[in-house]
Amino acid sequence: MGLSAAALLATSLVPVGSAIATATTSSAVTAPQLGSYAPGVTPFIANVTINNVSLDSLKNVSFTVAPMSGSTTTPISATYDKAYFVNRSDLVSGSTITVPVYGLYASAVDDSNHVTIDVTTTSATTVLTTTITTTPWQDPCGGCYTTGLQYIHARNNAVHLGYSYFMLKSMFSGQVPVIVMDTDGQVRWVANDTSGGGGTSASGFIGQSFYATHGARLYRLNLDGSESLVHDFSGYQGITNFWHNIDPGNSGMLLSADGASSSVESTVLEVNTDGSVAKMFDLYQIISQAMTAGGDDPNGFVSQGGDWFHMNAATYWPARNEVVVSSRENFVIGINYATQKIDWILGDPTKQWYQFKSLRHFALTLAPGTLPPIGQHALSITPTGQLLLFDDGYGSANHSPAGNFRSYSIPQMFQINFATRTAKQTWAYYNNPPIQSSICSSVYQEAGNTYLVDYAAENSPDLIGLGANNAVAFDYQLPNTYINGAWNAYPVAINGLTFSS
Repeated sequence: MGLSAAALLATSLVPVGSAIATATTSSAVTAPQLGSYAPGVTPFIANVTINNVSLDSLKNVSFTVAPMSGSTTTPISATYDKAYFVNRSDLVSGSTITVPVYGLYASAVDDSNHVTIDVTTTSATTVLTTTITTTPWQDPCGGCYTTGLQYIHARNNAVHLGYSYFMLKSMFSGQVPVIVMDTDGQVRWVANDTSGGGGTSASGFIGQSFYATHGARLYRLNLDGSESLVHDFSGYQGITNFWHNIDPGNSGMLLSADGASSSVESTVLEVNTDGSVAKMFDLYQIISQAMTAGGDDPNGFVSQGGDWFHMNAATYWPARNEVVVSSRENFVIGINYATQKIDWILGDPTKQWYQFKSLRHFALTLAPGTLPPIGQHALSITPTGQLLLFDDGYGSANHSPAGNFRSYSIPQMFQINFATRTAKQTWAYYNNPPIQSSICSSVYQEAGNTYLVDYAAENSPDLIGLGANNAVAFDYQLPNTYINGAWNAYPVAINGLTFSS
């Protein structure tokens, strides 16, 4: 069947800045046509205009960015519903709409990004194809994410991974707080950071957006390049600052805060995406009350103004209705979401906390051959209901006794039997040769037994992708320190999303 006259017209169109553009449509009505494109707020985003589009008849617009030759990554794609354009009047001008296409390769990688855009109306679907050339990305650390990246083991496509993209948490002062890299080692998205939200360790991907903090302010960083201030929590319950992770909660996101009870890094604030507060967990109060009830004086353990707890991660465990919190100084602790009472503690029994009977009462017993987590980071609950974390192996800095110190770090997983109150190691990765990463770092599981491991505090951050049976899918090293490059990294699904607003 031949193309309609409108489709033939669209086929002959060459938009500004593009090598070639083609279109096919299922209807003889006047078809949407490609216009020009312009660079977005970063080189990884382009704003493509589509002409002959009526919002009255529009259903949605989707785009797909093809992977580079030889890549096994899932194509980056997204769909913008009609409501997205209705809510973004800046992207609509008469019968022309602007489509933000994100996830492009930088020009130093691929001079021709091959992009398909589908425009669906109530009467037809028009398929537009084009190529987009991007401008170079000015890497904030002088090329550490691009030209300086060391391929210790290049992507082995024979090793299947359950993810194609991962987030790097950067702490460059005044620079990008979030960088997205694909499993080929190519940067595919960076935060614009005009909000002043850079230079922070606290960032995360919740729902369909990145979030980052600056002081007590929370920002939303959208994939299309737009961003906004969600809320300023200055003064709320004494909160002055946010640190470390932004993790998924029960209804919103979990933030680690300073300020409540005048205590350092011992408050979990659960915040909804609209900025409203769903819950607050003051670990200073929770632990003090448990110690007092158990007959101990909490003043020998907790403190106001001191870094006695050092929370670096928290996660919600739906099956148990618990918030699970990582205290680098002490242990992993499970808090009942409803009662805010301690349910269990998993940690090194040679540390100070174990000397208090009130806390020892909650301790899980380690199965034979199971190492306790020490100085751990990056908590998560796997789909099979196991606790996954990065065991740094570094003892307490502000308690005595400080507990054990190991010469190596290991990502490990625990199966907790709450009936017998025991914890057993069910998975671990021992790198050869061993790596010591005493602070920061992370491990996350994705789509079955595939993992992303970040040895952040090695001489240079080391990012390792693991497939089944711990087969190495890639090993990339950044030529800079953890505080600048990747103190934490985890898989993110920035493809296949649908946006309505």
